[in-house]
Amino acid sequence: MDERHGRETASHFDIPHLGLIGVLIDAKESRHIGAIHLHLDALKQEAGFWISHDLYRRVLRDEGELS
Repeated sequence: MDERHGRETASHFDIPHLGLIGVLIDAKESRHIGAIHLHLDALKQEAGFWISHDLYRRVLRDEGELS
């Protein structure tokens, strides 16, 4: 499912939602994974996951993985 479509549908029905990037951030914060960039890169390369360059950099910067 396109994540944007899923978010819109969940919002329409007032269902709390968390996107894939949010799941990765939660996983890092709870120490289930050590780094987000490894998983984002694999998703982009292997699954065709699209993320804008600006969002990619912002997520990594906010999570201390980019200076």
